[in-house]
Amino acid sequence: MQTAESFHSIVLRLVLTFLMLGTGMSGVAQTAADDDKPITNEYRTTLIVTKPINKKLILFGYYGFAKLPHKDTNSVFFSPPNIVYAVKPWMELWLAAVFTVSKIKNSSDSWEFRPVAGIKFYVPTKTKLDISVLTRYEDKLVTKDGDTTSTPRFRTRPAIGIPFAKGDRAWKPKTFYMIQDIEPIWRLDTHNLALIRWRTIGGYVIKQGLNMEFMYHMEFSGDRGQPKNYTGNIWRLGFRWNPWTKTAVRPKMEAIDGD
Repeated sequence: MQTAESFHSIVLRLVLTFLMLGTGMSGVAQTAADDDKPITNEYRTTLIVTKPINKKLILFGYYGFAKLPHKDTNSVFFSPPNIVYAVKPWMELWLAAVFTVSKIKNSSDSWEFRPVAGIKFYVPTKTKLDISVLTRYEDKLVTKDGDTTSTPRFRTRPAIGIPFAKGDRAWKPKTFYMIQDIEPIWRLDTHNLALIRWRTIGGYVIKQGLNMEFMYHMEFSGDRGQPKNYTGNIWRLGFRWNPWTKTAVRPKMEAIDGD
């Protein structure tokens, strides 16, 4: 009983912390509205398919579709089999790539190849919480009209996953969970913090090996040396699927986001 009470006490404190941070960000968001700048909206549907090879090696693919009305753009993205290698139970190495094809109204199409290298740490805990930090380097190589541009970026994302079910029911089929994370993204070519994303995920374990998630990203951006204002939203419906396992998919296997 004491363990359960301690667990729920931790969850309550963490939720309150995120609410306080979210309130602070809402204040920043208000400044964007005052600037009369339009808030953009992007809509995504994604699928992550994972294939465990052994206890240390996991392959995963990332597939999806995105609609960007403010850019008159529809994008399809996909990946080859990407690699996650578990060096330790609390540390993973990531090697991945994402291809994106974008069809732009009244303009030529664009192609993007994005190689990604990353490392992910998990915070050991005796509770059912999933606490992690994913840090990665990527290079957005975009080809349009025969010209290719490079945008190298560094990004890091601390996250916490909170199951709503108690005890042994946590992360099991027909249960809900929530994930909260925040991710600053730096451009290495211009040496500035270009973007901050605050993300909330509501997830449901449909059955063993299959999860459904609704994700909301709040974006903050600004020019170099300027405050980061609330500038956009990403609305995303995602699925995690591992048809080769008989256990539920916990949120350890995340997407290499398409932007």
